Amino acid sequence: MKIKIALSLVLAFITLTGKAQTSQQKQLLGIGDQAPQLEVHKWLKGTPVKGFEKGKVYVVECWATWCGPCIMAMPHLSELAQKYRNKVTIIGVSVWESNSKPVPDAVALQSFVDKKGKDMDYTVAMDNPATNKFADAWLKAAGLKGIPATFVIDRNGTIAWMGHPLDVDSILHQIVEKPETYDINRAKAEYNKGLVLQAKQENVKKIMGAGMMKNHGIAIQETRRLIKEDPSFEVENFWTVLWAFLNNNGKTALTYIEEKLNDANFLKKLNGGKGMTKEEVLDMFAKEVVQHTGLDIYMYYNAVEHLNKIVQKTPNDLTVWPMLAQGYINLNEPDKAIPAQEKAIALFQDDIKSKPKENYQTAALKRMMSKLEEYKKLKEKKEVFFK
Repeated sequence: MKIKIALSLVLAFITLTGKAQTSQQKQLLGIGDQAPQLEVHKWLKGTPVKGFEKGKVYVVECWATWCGPCIMAMPHLSELAQKYRNKVTIIGVSVWESNSKPVPDAVALQSFVDKKGKDMDYTVAMDNPATNKFADAWLKAAGLKGIPATFVIDRNGTIAWMGHPLDVDSILHQIVEKPETYDINRAKAEYNKGLVLQAKQENVKKIMGAGMMKNHGIAIQETRRLIKEDPSFEVENFWTVLWAFLNNNGKTALTYIEEKLNDANFLKKLNGGKGMTKEEVLDMFAKEVVQHTGLDIYMYYNAVEHLNKIVQKTPNDLTVWPMLAQGYINLNEPDKAIPAQEKAIALFQDDIKSKPKENYQTAALKRMMSKLEEYKKLKEKKEVFFK
């Protein structure tokens, strides 16, 4: 149970390498760079802006008619336009309209903007859907693949900030009202850190996605490539790496884990630099093994043996009992899996008694009870077969 949660967290929060880092290095446009020229296909609302004048602040926001979050942000941008009237020029540029079916032309976009009225109370332009010239110069150059995307241009014509339009308020206030306090280098560092995190997530998703699709060979190839290109990937994503090895080949995974258990320096780097002991790694490994199908029987046997040692030391550890039950099922011993699962259910019920009732608790208990019934049916089948 905990392993699955850990893997989902890895998928949601873990950090980049390899191809992603190379992509970032090739990035042409970022915070601290001069803003590209403001070359749009057609102006749809407000006074056309020929270029970024020195001494003035601009907000360039990329949107599309098919983009729900973009449309939701429009009233907020209108509020900012009113708040900073004569201080900030807000420009919304329609991009990537070729993703829409049918593709809106200038007339259709003009109609869309007109209907928005005060909800889009700022300067509006459109990119050429056929060439994506503006999108390429701004979004593609910055390595951005999604919208809405907002750029704040300071009084020097420099990109001072990039992000979501709903997050721009405090930044814009500082750049307009207290420009001397705005640290653009810090903003750049934080933004680039976010890019690194995002790119790392993408690499982990590739491995996990390949594994989920049973493309285990691809998953392990990608894993090895990322480790080779950036050794820190292995430390930061140890359980994802191990998961890929186990999916690919149990014996290879066993060799891998034995190698890491004997690498004291590697163990010190795990858990965000806090380190892990051999025993802690073995605990997690045993839990992971019993959740995989198709492994050699001796791996399940050793995993169950290790999990039994854990429950002897900490009999009320809720995370171990369901893993132990699953391990016994892998060994075709449902008669032993049943009491282990019953123990897990009893511990879980005790645990949630003192807590506010939540839907996830009810769902989790239902899944545990369903597993118990499954084990009981397996026991019945086994008894009938051997009569």
